[in-house]
Amino acid sequence: MAHIWSTSYQDLAAIVNKSTLYANAALIGIPIVPSLNEPSLEQLECWCTQDEAPYLLKPFYTGIPECALKEKNRRFDTGSKLLDYAKQHGTEACVIQRLIDGGDGYVIDSYGLSDSQHCIISYATHRRWRQFPPHVGATSYGEIPAHSVRNTEVLLDYTQRLITHTKFHGIFGIEWLLDRQTQQWYLIDFNARPFSSIGHLTDCGLNLPLLAYQELTGQFLDIPQLPTLKHYYWIDLVANIVGFATRTDIPILQWLLSVLSCRSFAYWSWQDPGPAVYRFWELICLYTLAAKRAYGA
Repeated sequence: MAHIWSTSYQDLAAIVNKSTLYANAALIGIPIVPSLNEPSLEQLECWCTQDEAPYLLKPFYTGIPECALKEKNRRFDTGSKLLDYAKQHGTEACVIQRLIDGGDGYVIDSYGLSDSQHCIISYATHRRWRQFPPHVGATSYGEIPAHSVRNTEVLLDYTQRLITHTKFHGIFGIEWLLDRQTQQWYLIDFNARPFSSIGHLTDCGLNLPLLAYQELTGQFLDIPQLPTLKHYYWIDLVANIVGFATRTDIPILQWLLSVLSCRSFAYWSWQDPGPAVYRFWELICLYTLAAKRAYGA
């Protein structure tokens, strides 16, 4: 017998598409970053005069065929560069946002599981101390639970409102950005699926895949909505090595100490070391190729 989550295809598509996600969030009073969806060149030029650079260009979702941008997002430091890109590639299936003063250390994830009645069964927070690419990418060094961040309690309310409105059922990871200047939270993304650092959450004491299985099979879930979790730092070491090589704002001693502080790791497990071995082999191949190109071999 198969057990599947109850979210319809139409509701899931509205979550995955950033355009409809942001529109739905605005309807229920959840703050969103000032943005434009698929603007004409005239609209974009006018918008750039009103909202200062820098900007982020995002596809409605990664890999959408209609969008020329195939990466998760791209930063533009001036309006002229953004307009040049739009003239060359168009803005079809794109969201253009003002880049808020947040980035590494100021992106918090709401991790959890919601039931078929769209109520949050269990919930935790995750802080992205480093991302790859820096400030706008996926987590490469994170913390659960999120410490030393004010007003994270408001995110539970925002998350429940969003889950209810979108009729979502299942494991989720919702991204929020905290404006460093105003301390305002903004919705960034809704990952309607298990996320890359889900093993970090399990190491801290919240096993969402097991809870999801138990919920789908009708088992009694005796767990608090806000469980007490062990505090661990998590690292994707390969992404950190590559990222460290491309930035100058982290002293090497600070970087080494952060690596040593980690007790949860992407890809690595004593029971199954294969994925980690493969990732490090990829890294060796990457740097070998770069060295050959640099020395003209």
